[in-house]
Amino acid sequence: MWMNLIVLLFVIGVAYFYSVQGLFSALLHLVLMLIAGSLALAAWEPLTINFLIERMPEMAWGVGLLAPFVIILLILRLVCDKLILGNLDFNYLGNSIGGGIVGFIIGIITAGYLVISLSFIGTFSLIDYKPYTIENGQITRAQSLWVQADDISSGVFSMLSGGAFHPFSGHTTALYEPNLQRAAGTFQLTARRASRRALRPSNVTVTDLFALDQKAAAEQVAHDDLKLTPDQQVIIIGTDIITDAAADPTGQFTASAAQVGLLHGKENASTLTPPVGYLINNTYGTFNEADEFARAKAGISESTFHWVFVIPSGDEPRYLRLKQLRLEIPEVQFSTKITEAMTALLTGITWNPAPQTDDNDQSNVTPVARVEGPAHGMPGGAEGIDVAISAELPIPLNGDKVRMSGRGGLDANGIVFAQGNVPRPDGRLGKALSVDQISYDPRAAAIVRLKVAPRKARSLFGKAVASATNLTTPVLIDSDGGKYRAIGVVRENSADLFLDINTESGIRTLQQAGLNNLGDNDHLFLYFRVGLGTTITQFQMGRTTTDLTVNIPRR
Repeated sequence: MWMNLIVLLFVIGVAYFYSVQGLFSALLHLVLMLIAGSLALAAWEPLTINFLIERMPEMAWGVGLLAPFVIILLILRLVCDKLILGNLDFNYLGNSIGGGIVGFIIGIITAGYLVISLSFIGTFSLIDYKPYTIENGQITRAQSLWVQADDISSGVFSMLSGGAFHPFSGHTTALYEPNLQRAAGTFQLTARRASRRALRPSNVTVTDLFALDQKAAAEQVAHDDLKLTPDQQVIIIGTDIITDAAADPTGQFTASAAQVGLLHGKENASTLTPPVGYLINNTYGTFNEADEFARAKAGISESTFHWVFVIPSGDEPRYLRLKQLRLEIPEVQFSTKITEAMTALLTGITWNPAPQTDDNDQSNVTPVARVEGPAHGMPGGAEGIDVAISAELPIPLNGDKVRMSGRGGLDANGIVFAQGNVPRPDGRLGKALSVDQISYDPRAAAIVRLKVAPRKARSLFGKAVASATNLTTPVLIDSDGGKYRAIGVVRENSADLFLDINTESGIRTLQQAGLNNLGDNDHLFLYFRVGLGTTITQFQMGRTTTDLTVNIPRR
């Protein structure tokens, strides 16, 4: 309702403005607006990928689309106002009626461009404008504006890209972004409300691509989703994702059907098709229901997803779209004979929906946390000497002091970011000031706290190895071989605590914590975010390994 009123009033206001300004001014602005929009769309992806996505990933696509449009339009308008000092003399009706009609067109196209840009920023979720929804694994239209400005604007610029503003490279909007309005409208269709909408290019790599025609799929794949007609084929694309860096605030990487797509087609046009399912950890998951989405284990460092698409036979797979990133894919050889790599991939797959974590799910697994013995491997590095399922700090700290330690940040659950020394409290802290744990979401993960000590090396070579090991990443390893990078390190001594905590991107090394310089009364703790229902078997740093048994229940 509110969105419709805003767009309608904007269009009427622009139409009235140009009925007063006159027909020539309106025509001039229309041409400049079309030029600015076309140039902004051409600059959109390079600007976003090369400059914005690393700095503001959640807003980058919207800012990268809107900012060039506004800047280019302002520059063009200022230049034309300086160069074109006069006006064409039309009669009153020509200026009023003609200017109003052209102003109405300007209003619609400009409003549509703004709606699309601000949808990529996430603004319209605040006023409940949700043009698309997911039903039975399919993306369907849920709402339309009274004045369908977003559809019209998307169509106009797509047409210009294939016509008057056709690029020399031939890479048109229709090829790379076949439906800009739909891409903007589905940008908010995340797995959960707080899930991430965007992905940094450094967090994902396309690894392989497999194609199966109807005969190969019928022979090799026993699943209803992949029972093809003669005019269909299955495309499976593998991706390695650095899931802890790309994770939601819960520490879990998630992706809905609307956030994954395959750009495919013939000649100079493309279609974006969502996946029918995905493969992870030898399990096949579907997107058949609105609440089904792909997910990795909470806290795990890297995961391999294979996305499964069904597209028309003869269509060329062009790009994988993952959280708005357009990723190059390997060339595919179409064949009725399945490849050895594909056979290996499908071997052992459980062709049932992947388990979807239920917040009410209970488990009778008994929480266990113990170190199984002394570390083994090369001297140097760190060994685990005590382990617990706990997010607690060694002692409660003053929250104001944590905020003052470098770039400290807190939320209602505990410490989110901190880097620096925090003094021990002088006395008892009040509840309002006290902070006693690292922040995490208990619905998706638990925190494993590991007390470590340096594994001393005696020889000169061993000491050099130990120093080099300080630069390696400490990880926990689960029973499936998955790795979990530390999200925090705390060094405790008699005077203060050194904190190096980053619950978003994790901790790379223990260099700043001074592992090899611990005093007799110093203690060093590592904190790891681990998904519910996980069993941890090892702690590893460099070539030093400590065997553990940590069983984390689902609740």
